[in-house]
Amino acid sequence: MTTATLKRNITKMARESVHDALRAEMMRVRAAMLPPVSVAEQREIVKKYKKPLRRIARSVNVCF
Repeated sequence: MTTATLKRNITKMARESVHDALRAEMMRVRAAMLPPVSVAEQREIVKKYKKPLRRIARSVNVCF
């Protein structure tokens, strides 16, 4: 009985660590795909399009 519980716990911990590793790697890939925007270009975008809408369609946190 304890062997089955131990096996389940090890499997669960392995899945969680793989999930965390894949999540971190996908964040790096997404961050690498973001185009760089210079300060001058950002100012031009803000000037041309004014303030963005406050409605959020989708929010993604990118960590480095």
